[in-house]
Amino acid sequence: MDFKKNIITSQSNLKIKEALDLRDGSARKKKRLFLIEGLKELELALTCGVIINTLYFCPEFFSTNKEPDFIEACRRKNAGIIELGQKAYLKIAFGNRHEGLIAVGRFADLSLAALKLKERPLIMVVEAIEKPGNLGAMLRTADACGVDAFILASPLTDVYNPNVVRSSLGAVFSLNLAQAKSEEVVSWLKDNKIKIICAVVDSKEKYTGFDYRLPCAVVLGSEEKGLSDIWLESADKRLKIPMKGKVDSLNVSVACGAFLFEALRQRSV
Repeated sequence: MDFKKNIITSQSNLKIKEALDLRDGSARKKKRLFLIEGLKELELALTCGVIINTLYFCPEFFSTNKEPDFIEACRRKNAGIIELGQKAYLKIAFGNRHEGLIAVGRFADLSLAALKLKERPLIMVVEAIEKPGNLGAMLRTADACGVDAFILASPLTDVYNPNVVRSSLGAVFSLNLAQAKSEEVVSWLKDNKIKIICAVVDSKEKYTGFDYRLPCAVVLGSEEKGLSDIWLESADKRLKIPMKGKVDSLNVSVACGAFLFEALRQRSV
């Protein structure tokens, strides 16, 4: 199958500049487009219904026989297909894992109104998370635990940051996602009669002391500031993870794992 047509070799080509712009959060938000790199992530994106606007490929970096099939699948979905020379490809690649495929995908609807809830939903809410690596790790954990929705409250980094997409290993595509201001999320949870469970370091109750089989939202704040007052005032439960060391806080992605795997344990009984 021959994909060779016009090959872009120049690093200053307009198409290369358009792709590079999407490393910037304001450009992603304005254009509602983002970058996806790697065959595994791209396959999951396509499976989960992400619309691919453009697919860039560089055969010199292919390592399996699956890449041409994926290119053809994108072509059938009416994506633009552009071949790049090595230097042009490396200009828009990020990180050290070069697999020869980079796509531009469209934003999903991230409004709270677009979320479809089950009868007893388990929801993960994270407030003001700043580090893309932490957010990506939490998305992976949420996917592993079968979370029904993942909500970014007053986010400081967007969920389509290339480093979030990569560190989530594509979980960003498999989850029900939404983002809104904390006040809006609190109101939405209460309107839907979902219990608000806040992780609080100085609570007297352990994180295992709640029935996660109820409709509930586990809410975590940033490691530096914790949760804002609106969450603490709205909480139905404030719970902690017991720690025996001298350090008084966990990495937020580790705390996420503790809460969600306890919820999964209870819901699997």
